[in-house]
Amino acid sequence: MALQHLDGRSVAKVFLGTKTSLPEREVLYWHGMGELQAIRRGAWKLFLNRKATVSGLGVDGELPIERHEALEDLAQGKGPVLFNLAEHKDELFDYSAQRPDIVKQLSELAERKLDETRQARIPLWQPKN
Repeated sequence: MALQHLDGRSVAKVFLGTKTSLPEREVLYWHGMGELQAIRRGAWKLFLNRKATVSGLGVDGELPIERHEALEDLAQGKGPVLFNLAEHKDELFDYSAQRPDIVKQLSELAERKLDETRQARIPLWQPKN
């Protein structure tokens, strides 16, 4: 059986203390609930599902009133949500309307990654025939 490409890297050397950090990745992907949730390249982070993104923000604790208002504004938009983490680390300001070029680039990159992931899927369990 041929070895499949797995997207990941070992952090063993960091845990063993022979390295203090790993090199940054050019692109990061978030998977969850059986699908690709988000993609980040540089300062830009694109969440593909606006509803899931908005419902997940602020679940870690109480939010000040201005953050609640920002979440309400995010919920009113359409399509994916684009954040610029260099400008707003709190992920509450959506740039998708101002930067459709970045949304398109990251969406296409995410789709290519999702296709790769589907092709390299390793089944966890197969029923016997």
